[in-house]
Amino acid sequence: MRIALATVLTLINLCFSEVAVVANPSFRPNSDLESILLGTAETSVVIYMTDDQRFNERAIRKLIGISYEDFKILWMEMALAGKGVPPRELPPEEVYIKVKTRKNAIGIVPFRYARDLKVLRVVR
Repeated sequence: MRIALATVLTLINLCFSEVAVVANPSFRPNSDLESILLGTAETSVVIYMTDDQRFNERAIRKLIGISYEDFKILWMEMALAGKGVPPRELPPEEVYIKVKTRKNAIGIVPFRYARDLKVLRVVR
């Protein structure tokens, strides 16, 4: 019983340990992913994040090398300057639905939510 429980917990951890940046299947970026995430790209996108702060912290650190707090501050400054809309935080299932239904949307989610979306990058 203990071995089965440990195996299940390990598999659950693996599902949540991989970070996927996903996009609508029709999304055609004309900039690199880091520029898109930092809001400096020519591509107009809506970014969706999970509502799990620990996941977001780990994801942003691995993807662009800054803290999630700094990432949010950067986007807030851009929003106040009229240069963009900060990423929206939703439960992962809703991020999946938003990205699936919006052509200019990308999401940062646990890999298990990548399903039939375009995967732009995966990090562990």
